[in-house]
Amino acid sequence: MNSKFTKWIIFSVLLALIPLISNYAIQLTFDFSPTITSILQKGELSLITVALCATAIGELVASGNQNIIEKLVFSGLCILILIFSAIYFTAISMGEYFVLVIDGRNTQLISFEANHIRNISLFIYCCALVSSGACIRLSGEQRNVFS
Repeated sequence: MNSKFTKWIIFSVLLALIPLISNYAIQLTFDFSPTITSILQKGELSLITVALCATAIGELVASGNQNIIEKLVFSGLCILILIFSAIYFTAISMGEYFVLVIDGRNTQLISFEANHIRNISLFIYCCALVSSGACIRLSGEQRNVFS
């Protein structure tokens, strides 16, 4: 494992999870019986995903022309994941404002399902880990990563 990848794991991946770990500790301290759903239900993992992808794209942009096809593929994936995660967090954070109008008179507040938010956030985060990790590896490689 090269030093750039190790630094990325420690300072971009692990340290970015501190707010979620703190959330868990606070819920535990106040005896709220924390679960993975209660920690992820507000979409914070989507913001972490955005930062993870942005860091990886930034590293890859200034890394030269070696392995250009792989760099385009993984940076493209990171960009798509970044855009989706940003929009997804916005939708979750505005969830309390979504109202369904029925028959022009009756309204019903639309709420999000916390389990769906957890599952989607975790899936997108895992995709971001893979594509961002590939970008970081490619940004430090001087040879073809697939050979």
